[in-house]
Amino acid sequence: MSPIRAKYEESFELAGDFYRFCKQQLVTTQFPKNDGQKVTVVLLYSRIIEGLEAVILLLENGLRSPTEVVIRSMLSSVFRLEAIARDADRVADYQRDGDVLTLRMIRRALQKGHFDNLPQQKQITGQRIKELERQLGGRRDAATDEQWAGWAKLDKIYDLVYPVHSLTSHSNIRTLERHVDANGGFVVGPDDRSVEESLIAACQATLISAKAVFDLFGSQTSEQYESLKIRWTRIADRIAAAL
Repeated sequence: MSPIRAKYEESFELAGDFYRFCKQQLVTTQFPKNDGQKVTVVLLYSRIIEGLEAVILLLENGLRSPTEVVIRSMLSSVFRLEAIARDADRVADYQRDGDVLTLRMIRRALQKGHFDNLPQQKQITGQRIKELERQLGGRRDAATDEQWAGWAKLDKIYDLVYPVHSLTSHSNIRTLERHVDANGGFVVGPDDRSVEESLIAACQATLISAKAVFDLFGSQTSEQYESLKIRWTRIADRIAAAL
């Protein structure tokens, strides 16, 4: 067991239990493969569970900066999962978002001449651009995380939790300060600051997602889920009281 994991054993144990519970819920969920809403929700749920596993592995080795990137991605997926679980019509929005971003990427590459020496690839890319433009009509912008959070009714998570992990996932001056110690020296490597806060944020993402999956599939939350929720609340309250 790593020293960091030993120091925050209760929170790591909770995160591990969350991961095992959600993974079991995922593999036992039966759904029609032609139901776009349920398929999309399950795939997003898979991504979130994978994110939780990554958070556990990164934090027990004190790798805080990459952890923040993963948590930001998890929350972004949670907004979309919850919104789609609430409204099947959001599947189309999710698909269009992907098309918008793809169009933006390949159009930029074409305009900058990256395919000039690849005539066949240039022709295929040009055809793909026309196809995407036809599918998208006049739409040129993808929905933002804030919009998805609003559709998901998770405005409070977006306003209070998401900004913390979004800000720290970028290489701005504030986040670079953690690489400087009290004596002005450079610090690279394990860092156990904010470990519990990050674990609890990742668990919260899976907590919301698991409930949305239960609701979408018309299932009652299990005793194990309710037990995990109680444990999460207890640790979250303790952390909040210490701030």
